[in-house]
Amino acid sequence: MYLAGAGLATGYLGRPGLTAARFLPDPFGPAGRRMYRTGDLASWSRDGVLRFHGRTDDQVKIRGHRVELGEVEAALGGHPEVTAAAVAVHDRGADDRRLVGYVTPKGADLGAIGAHLTRHLPDYMVPARLLALDRLPLGVNGKLLRDRLPEPDWASATDGEPPRDLREDLMCRQFAEVLDVPRVGPEDNFFELGGHSLLAARLTERVRAVLGLAPALRNVFEAPTPAALSRLLDGPPTASAPAHLVPFRATGAAAPVFCVHPLNGMSWSYAGLLRHVGRHHPVHGIQAEGTGGVADLPGTVEEMAERYLRLLRTVRPSGPYHLVGWSFGGLVAHAMAVRLRELGEPEGTLFLVDTVAATGAGPAEPVDEHRVYQVLLTAAGYDDDRLAPETLDFTTVSALLRREGSLFARLTEDDIARVIAVSRHNDALLRAYRPPRYAGDTTYIEAVGEPRRAAPTHELWRPYAGGELTVGHVDARHHQVMQPQHVDAVGVQLTEALGRAR
Repeated sequence: MYLAGAGLATGYLGRPGLTAARFLPDPFGPAGRRMYRTGDLASWSRDGVLRFHGRTDDQVKIRGHRVELGEVEAALGGHPEVTAAAVAVHDRGADDRRLVGYVTPKGADLGAIGAHLTRHLPDYMVPARLLALDRLPLGVNGKLLRDRLPEPDWASATDGEPPRDLREDLMCRQFAEVLDVPRVGPEDNFFELGGHSLLAARLTERVRAVLGLAPALRNVFEAPTPAALSRLLDGPPTASAPAHLVPFRATGAAAPVFCVHPLNGMSWSYAGLLRHVGRHHPVHGIQAEGTGGVADLPGTVEEMAERYLRLLRTVRPSGPYHLVGWSFGGLVAHAMAVRLRELGEPEGTLFLVDTVAATGAGPAEPVDEHRVYQVLLTAAGYDDDRLAPETLDFTTVSALLRREGSLFARLTEDDIARVIAVSRHNDALLRAYRPPRYAGDTTYIEAVGEPRRAAPTHELWRPYAGGELTVGHVDARHHQVMQPQHVDAVGVQLTEALGRAR
């Protein structure tokens, strides 16, 4: 909404910059006339009523999601014990913007108000901190002075329970050090605070060096909070998930999400998606059987899909199940979705990430040890344009991976041999496979940074997508889409796809 006319001021006294930003040339009036940009969004109705729709400058971007501050404020104000509420964004460095909620409560504690928000808002809209104020800062005209809202003391303790003992306190300190945050509480989730598979490897190294314990990478995914990891490492052995199921998040009452491994058989790279999946969804990665040394590999993609359906049912005996597949994993996820529909299971999300529909051609490069080395380095963040596969050997690659703190630095030569065997086996399955038509809806995310493609790969999927095909994009090459700098773009679209499935 813009204001103009004889009653308009000429600008802000002594503030030329703000005057230039707000008092703009009026294209509807005589030369030299100005109009004032209010920042309000409004419209005229047919009966002449001016309707207010909110502020145009209240929309912000948090972790790749567009957030209307007014929506968060409305959710805060919806708690019966909140008299007034406001929300502001605080920048804590590159790519680290956090929402902070401010309330004037009648009596309820902040924990109860926070729990109210988690029931009514997606994770990315829940403020990182809540502060109680006696009153909100308002101007003389009654408008909120958002720039007067105080910044939280990020170095203060979290609002949850304190550590139970010295071991738990030390574990909290290691989490905070690796995540580069001032403080982590005993029940804070490593991945929901921004952790990913590369940082998980660094966490295990710190815990080993500082606490003298020997956590496996798998333990971080099974027990992603300081309290849970302390109990796991300090207590008697507990029942674990099946060997080829990686529990990124084991709890939650909503439909579980399963991420199927790419050609190399390892699903660790999906960990970066966790922060984009609501905490009420369990999230698991499916590893190839051969990466654990099992020789009896499935003979077809269909057989692989049947085996993986049995894994799904160890988590939840019946659907719906949400399936995510990148690269070769997309073919398997698609086959699983087809079979689940044949069995009469309720339809979940099918989310394919840059999966080329099988045409018998297979990948352009041969699957050998040099190609596997290149894929591992790319997953660790190296630019694959600068990697010459023929120059790579185990010693060189291990040193580079260790420099990056990558979990793949733990792989031995025997591990690499198994990964090569699994990759070759899956390549053969891919070449022999022809996907059937899936009658449900499909979301397809294409890597548009791949320069060698003659045509969009999502078009190849139209014959196999019987329902609605929703197409999205990520500005990366095929092997880069799960790297930390690109995975959030994929995660935002996964959030949207899961929302459509509700």
